Amino acid sequence: MSDREHLRIVISSRGDVGDEYARAQALSGLAARLTGEQRNEALSEALAAAKAIDSEYVRACALSGLAAHLTGEQITEALAAAKAIGSEHARAQALSGLAADLTGEQIAEALAAAKVIGSEYARARALSGLAAHLTGEQRSEAAGEALTAVKAIGDEDARARALNGLAAHLTGEQIGEALAVAKAIGDEDARAGALNGLAAHLIGEQRSEAVTEALATAKVTSMPVLKR
Repeated sequence: MSDREHLRIVISSRGDVGDEYARAQALSGLAARLTGEQRNEALSEALAAAKAIDSEYVRACALSGLAAHLTGEQITEALAAAKAIGSEHARAQALSGLAADLTGEQIAEALAAAKVIGSEYARARALSGLAAHLTGEQRSEAAGEALTAVKAIGDEDARARALNGLAAHLTGEQIGEALAVAKAIGDEDARAGALNGLAAHLIGEQRSEAVTEALATAKVTSMPVLKR
C-alpha cells in the first residue's frame, strides 16, 4: 500500500478510531514521507486528532510531538490549543514542548500564558522550557520569573526538581540566588539533590561551595554527590 493510499484510509477512519493519539502519530509519521498538499492535509488531520484527545496530559504530549512538523498557521493553532488546556501542569508541558518551533511573536504569547499559570511548579516548568529557546534579555527575564516561582514552591522535593530543571538556563547572578535557595531546603535528600544538580552548572568557588554543602548533607543521606 502506498503512503497516499494509507493517508486516504486513515483520514476516512475519522470518527471510527478511538485512540486519537495513535491516529495523530500515524498521520504525523505519514506526513514525514509526503510533500505538498498531501503533507499539509496529513498534518492538519493529525493536529485535529491531537486536539480531540480527552486526556489533557496526553493531548499536551501529542501537540509537542507534532510541533516540529507543523506550518506557521498550524503552529498558531497548536499554540491556541495548548493555551486552552485546563490542567496547569499539562498546559506547562504543552507550552514548553512547542517552544522550539515558535516564532518571536508566538514565543511572547507563550511567555504571557506561562506567567499566569497559578501552580508555582507548573509555572516554573513552563518558563524553564521557554527560556531554553530564548536569548539575551528575554531568556534572563524568563529564567528570573521561573526562579521566583521555584522559590515559592511549598513542597521541598518539588522545589529541588524544579531548581534542577532550571539551572542550565540561569545567568551568573541567578545561579548564585539558586544556590542560596538550594542550601535553604530543609529536607536533606531534597537539598542534596538540588545542590548536586546545580553543581553541574557551576564553576570555581560556587561549584566548590555546592559540592561541599552536598557532601555534608550526604553524610546523613544515601544521595551520591558530584566530585569537586
